[in-house]
Amino acid sequence: MRGVATISPESLLASRAFGSGNLSNHHQDGQEPKDQQSLHGNAPSYAQAAARLLFQITWYLNQRASEYIIGYVALPTDRLKMEEHEMNRHVQVAVLALVAVAALVAQTPKGWKLRVDRSTSASDPDAAGSIGFVTMGSGFHATNPQAAVYWNPANTATGTYTLKGTFTLMKPSGHTNYYGLVFGGSDLEGPQQKYLYFVIAQNGTWLIKRRNGDATTENVSSKESNDAVKKPDASGKSTNDLEVRVGADKIDYVVNGTVVHSTPKSGATSSTGGIYGIRVNHLLEVQVDGLTASK
Repeated sequence: MRGVATISPESLLASRAFGSGNLSNHHQDGQEPKDQQSLHGNAPSYAQAAARLLFQITWYLNQRASEYIIGYVALPTDRLKMEEHEMNRHVQVAVLALVAVAALVAQTPKGWKLRVDRSTSASDPDAAGSIGFVTMGSGFHATNPQAAVYWNPANTATGTYTLKGTFTLMKPSGHTNYYGLVFGGSDLEGPQQKYLYFVIAQNGTWLIKRRNGDATTENVSSKESNDAVKKPDASGKSTNDLEVRVGADKIDYVVNGTVVHSTPKSGATSSTGGIYGIRVNHLLEVQVDGLTASK
């Protein structure tokens, strides 16, 4: 049943330090996406949340101020200093909270949409909470309790082109989950959605798949290992440059400058024109920079 996913300010705040979880392979093969939405369309909800927070903070500070004034005459000097310190602390926390909420509103990527791919496996559940997707630095930061595809309808590529992006996995997962580039997309919000995706995982493997409709995915090339795919280092992070080079008669799939696979521009990979974007499977946290398509 299709619905609208919720992305709350609380979940976005939590995305700064996404919790650990027991991760799995479920979404590496793609399940039926259930939800889609405009991320920018959530800005009013953030503003409402900020207004509610401001009201609550104001009410609390007024209560504290009233207690402070009423008890001012009776309190000894040392106690007054303690009360002043406590009041200042509450004000500082309130200001920081409001700044954080305002910053998240500003960072919502304008025009971007997502389609959630929820797990239906009891042995492979998604994490609780909502997906976090914000602008960070020069790119985007995705924190995924559930798997999702992200795109901006204005981002399209046709003919011959090169699609590229730099993907930084922020921490290793407990199981293999894939993330990477989406291209050749159409009807991404509807039941006849179609797209190709070239993705990698922390275990040094890559995978190419095609989605054709809500419930159908097929392997273009099964997952394979390649030394070009960087695995997490001692810090737990890994950064990989991915490219899809669409030529006149073939497509090259590239990791860190190395062509790991090629397919003819026919059959399952004949349709390469359309929307491009990214896919991040569930329980992953990924930073994406330099997402561009060029001739």
